[in-house]
Amino acid sequence: MIKLMLQLYRQSWYLVALAMLGGIVSGSSGAALVAMIGQAIERRDATLTAALAFGGMCLLHLVSKVASELALLRVSQDMILKLRISLSQKVLSTPLKKLQSYGPARLLAILTDDLSTFASCSQMLPVLFGNAVVLLACLAYLAWISVGIFLVLVVLLVAGGVLFVVAQRKPALQFVRVREQTDVLFRDYRNLLEGTKELQLDPKRARHFVNEVLQPGAARLRNGLIAGGSGYTWIGNLGSLQFFIALGVVVFGIPHWAPSSAPALPMAALMLLYMVEPISSLLTAMPTLQRASIALNNAQALDGSLDGPHELVSDAGASTFDGNVGGLVLHNVRYVHHDGDRDFSVGPINISIPLGKITYIAGPNGSGKTTLALLLLGLYAAEEGHIELNGAVVTQANLLAYRSQFAAVFADFHLFEQLLSPIDEDAAVRTQRYLERLEIAHKVKVKDGRFSTLALSTGQRKRLALLVAYLEDRPIYLFDEWASDQDPVFKRLFYTELLPDLRSRGKTVIVITHDDQYFDQADQLLYFVDGNMRIKEIS
Repeated sequence: MIKLMLQLYRQSWYLVALAMLGGIVSGSSGAALVAMIGQAIERRDATLTAALAFGGMCLLHLVSKVASELALLRVSQDMILKLRISLSQKVLSTPLKKLQSYGPARLLAILTDDLSTFASCSQMLPVLFGNAVVLLACLAYLAWISVGIFLVLVVLLVAGGVLFVVAQRKPALQFVRVREQTDVLFRDYRNLLEGTKELQLDPKRARHFVNEVLQPGAARLRNGLIAGGSGYTWIGNLGSLQFFIALGVVVFGIPHWAPSSAPALPMAALMLLYMVEPISSLLTAMPTLQRASIALNNAQALDGSLDGPHELVSDAGASTFDGNVGGLVLHNVRYVHHDGDRDFSVGPINISIPLGKITYIAGPNGSGKTTLALLLLGLYAAEEGHIELNGAVVTQANLLAYRSQFAAVFADFHLFEQLLSPIDEDAAVRTQRYLERLEIAHKVKVKDGRFSTLALSTGQRKRLALLVAYLEDRPIYLFDEWASDQDPVFKRLFYTELLPDLRSRGKTVIVITHDDQYFDQADQLLYFVDGNMRIKEIS
């Protein structure tokens, strides 16, 4: 909990200071209430003044406790929000290849499971902090009424704390393994959802996947949670028992060991009984705190390993690429896919893609076409050589401006429910016109910047992705196997009408395709084989 409190302090020191002040006041007032009750019982008198003081102390305890918990609640949720946004921005700032090396399962586990775990724990922090302060206040009061009783209790609590630290190592390790297994389970769930068609097609493979892949991983996760939870259950209950043992030692031992402290025993016993609930609460929360600590470590490790955030929307350097001189040129561009002992090299590539024209990129599967597309878009960084657009060399400083010259529909495209761009009256008219031309106006509407549905066939969803690209109205368009999911009629429309229409509007069009019957529609044809490229004559 101390580590989590330090993280909160870095987020907002003044709110944490307010929470600590409120916690000190509430803890002290709570201890004072117990003392007032004990004194009233001991003296057997209940004056109006004492009752009014008790009521005032109750009000002070309430106000200070609420203020402390609300301050911690606010700062903890602010921290979680900041971490979520920071991670999202850094994901968008990190090179695509680096993100691919993490794998979607690990990233999703951190962005969803870890942050949710920490968020759940953060809701407990205000109460736990308040209980910790109550314990400290009670100990301070015990030291005031009897140093002997206080020292005996401190020795017993320190001994219990040492035992706790030693005993919780094994269940803590179990929770670390549980978190590692969570990544595996996320990967299996992703395979389950993305491979539903293949598994439904073959019941034997489906049974094998569930029984031999998914179930063993889920069982390991369950076993880890049971082992870790059981360990902390024993530790928590033994800790509570130890506190009662400490109470017994004080009540039954002090009269014999320190008779001078015996008069303070009734008040001390009452105070110790009041401390039972805060101690039980802290011990019960230990598994959640341990998992939250692991989750926070994972999120911070990812946050530190990703690249720093840049401006997600920036026109800086955009004017560098203005004009229509020189085209899109690759000079000795080379990229290597490192895959264990087997590397696959794309390039070196020396090509010039004329602006305002249609360029097709063809070749067998696995020849490097998609890698070239990612290099052209600036999503992969060339290991050798450089790219020029309109005579300007693409660098890290102007990379965002360079990417903003492109609109693309990938083979593994993702379609957002939102259009993610302002829709004015002119854009609304164009959107409706595109929907009609793409023959999906009867299925999809656009309202409040959102598509009414995405429950469409793959081909229809690709048409929506094409619509989004149209609305972006960028100088250069890149389509990766766009027509592969279209029927023959619409495929012909794409090659013979839609692409020429973009060219007539001065757009540069780059198309990755296998549809050789439409090669004659291109102004330039680039052919890839085993990572090497050549310009092919159009017949």
